Amino acid sequence: DRWRECNSAFHWLAYDVVPKPRLLKTVRTLWNAVEPYLRVYVMATDSLTEAQDEHRMLLQAITENDITGACSLLRLHLLNTFDIVEASLRDDPELAKFDQYGSIHVATATES
Repeated sequence: DRWRECNSAFHWLAYDVVPKPRLLKTVRTLWNAVEPYLRVYVMATDSLTEAQDEHRMLLQAITENDITGACSLLRLHLLNTFDIVEASLRDDPELAKFDQYGSIHVATATES
C-alpha cells in the first residue's frame, strides 16, 4: 500500500502541472479504473527496482524539460506495467475476479 501511495504521488506531481482540466479529469478517471491492477503489479513484482529506475528517468527528463523524452519514457513505463499485469493475470487468473456489477476484486498477498 505504501508503494502504491508513493507511486500515485509521483505520477500526480507530473500530471497536475498540465494546464488542461478536461485532460486531467480523463487521466484521473483512467487512473481510478486501473488502480486495482496496480495491486496485481505490486504482488507480481518481486522487486520494484525497474519501476523505480523508470521513475528516476522520467524525473530526469521532466527536470531537463525534455517533453518528448518524458512522454516516451512514460509510455514505456505504462507499457511495461501493462505487460507485467497481463502476464500475472494470465499465469494466475484467480488474482482478480469481477463481481456482478463489473467491479474488480484483486486478491491480497495473503489470499493469492
